[in-house]
Amino acid sequence: MTGELDVRQYGRVVRIPSPTGFSVGDINSYVILPPKGSDQLVLIDTGVGSQTAWNALQAGLGQFGYRIEDIRLLLLTHGHTDHFGQATRIREASGCVIWGHEAINMTVSRYLPSPDREAEERAFLRRFGITDALYDKAYAYRSYIANVYTPCEPDRLLVDGDRISVEDFELETIHTPGHCPEEVVYWQSESRQMFSGDHLLPRHHAGVPAAHSRDARRRVSMRSPSTTSRRTKYCRWTCARFIPATATCFAITASWSRATSCPPTAAC
Repeated sequence: MTGELDVRQYGRVVRIPSPTGFSVGDINSYVILPPKGSDQLVLIDTGVGSQTAWNALQAGLGQFGYRIEDIRLLLLTHGHTDHFGQATRIREASGCVIWGHEAINMTVSRYLPSPDREAEERAFLRRFGITDALYDKAYAYRSYIANVYTPCEPDRLLVDGDRISVEDFELETIHTPGHCPEEVVYWQSESRQMFSGDHLLPRHHAGVPAAHSRDARRRVSMRSPSTTSRRTKYCRWTCARFIPATATCFAITASWSRATSCPPTAAC
């Protein structure tokens, strides 16, 4: 099963990919295993809300003697379907707490607007000649999204700089809006690992050195879209390993100047 799922372990960090049904392919959830004598099992991102994704997560955890029911803390990098989709089901099964950025409802409301929000959208777009029929066609995807996306209110809303108390593995929340308003990455200072979510994306190259993903024809960008300010913020940390939501984790392979460029990297 490990080979089929391509589950990988990096010390206390375990990568569990699950299928999304989207063109992006699999999405990576990450588990932070508890230290000896602890039951603090932490999950970062969930996969879509499908039975196939649920089975993949359960099987991946099973490789290490855990079940979804054992999750104590669920951290979200952002509110997109493939990261937040089965949070409600996970919380119902495990009783875990869910933490995500304070702007997460901006994304949720775009995917699954309330009736009042939808009425406002329709009224606004009519001013530009967008008929209800065209609106329905443009947003037809929302019906599909509703089948694989069951968001919920987080138990804690995070802001830039918040510290997350994971036993012997404290994380810092870094707000990196761009991919979406609430996108965050999580930084682990002792091991110099960064859970980078979709702040790094395959098939997007920002004109800076980047790592090859599992598919050698693709490259992993440091930012998308390209902005110097986002790269400067992102590259303030001397990372030993980037842990992205899509593609393979990659490690730093050479020294580099944080002020001017991003590091040479290699898949791991």
